[in-house]
Amino acid sequence: MLKRIVYLILFVAFVAFVVVVLKGNKEKIETKQKPPKQLAIPVNVTNIQRQLIKDNLVMTGTSASFKEVTVMSETQGKILSMNVELGQKVSVGQVIAVVDDELKVAQYKTAQANLEKAQKDLERFEALLKEKAATEYQVEGAKLQVKLAEAQYTVAKRQVEDSKIKSPVSGTVIMKMMETGMMVGPATPVITVADLSQIKVRVSVPEKDIYKLKVNQTVEVSFEAIGKQKFNGKIYTISDKADEAHTFMVEILVPNSQGIIKAGMFATVDFKLPAERNAMFIPRKAINGSLKTPIVYVAQGNKAVQKEVVLGVEKDTYIEVVSGLSESDLVIISGQNNLSENAEIEVIQK
Repeated sequence: MLKRIVYLILFVAFVAFVVVVLKGNKEKIETKQKPPKQLAIPVNVTNIQRQLIKDNLVMTGTSASFKEVTVMSETQGKILSMNVELGQKVSVGQVIAVVDDELKVAQYKTAQANLEKAQKDLERFEALLKEKAATEYQVEGAKLQVKLAEAQYTVAKRQVEDSKIKSPVSGTVIMKMMETGMMVGPATPVITVADLSQIKVRVSVPEKDIYKLKVNQTVEVSFEAIGKQKFNGKIYTISDKADEAHTFMVEILVPNSQGIIKAGMFATVDFKLPAERNAMFIPRKAINGSLKTPIVYVAQGNKAVQKEVVLGVEKDTYIEVVSGLSESDLVIISGQNNLSENAEIEVIQK
């Protein structure tokens, strides 16, 4: 009996020992698997600065006509006469060229005669039908002949009209592709007519300056070929897409009532920006990423918050922030290369 008690006590003691050992091993394993506490990333921050800067945006461009139309031939044949010259003003519907129409006129006269005959035949058959001397079938056939003759007449008449090439718009002849005696066919370019009552000046503006401009903004334009005369213009369009050089196409409309501005002239555009403005600046080193897609981190408590910004002009080691930040933001200027959105930070210098 005593031995059984001793064995039972030893067995219980052994089980208790095993439980204690297993529990200790489990705690060690859990301690090893538990991720270490992430340390706050030390950063330096700075306040946004306000600086007065003077804008001066003067760029070069090229003039172009406000609207251009290339007049095409709609018929085939030899040009009997060209009635316009380069630089000549034309109006809507003015005949600019005459194409040989001798055969077309003959076809027109034939079609006209056939139409008249078909109409008279129809009248005769209708009269005979009333007297029971013709059938409904003959009348229907006569009506069909009239419709066919009308269609042939319309085609022949249009061919005669197309032999006189007319301008569809008013403007100035800026290109002349055909001369008297040359052959034309359908869709052959004859002349180009341009509306020069207004001139478009096209300028490629860098992306850092594009946000300074607005549609209908007044600008001053001069042309090297004209001299010192200044012309007032307005921004007509601003492209929403940059080219491969990261410049945006801006078109400016300039009135040309005197008609002295020609298409293709070299132009200088003064965008007449405000003489002085109070702008927000941050250190250049605060920019994370490229200037094409700039990112700035700001400190909010013990967290780093990522903000996309639009940049402007550079001034020494600082760069203008056009939008994306508020003046109260604390901008992180060191340690940001190790940051991500909402990363924990420790501000070590302010």
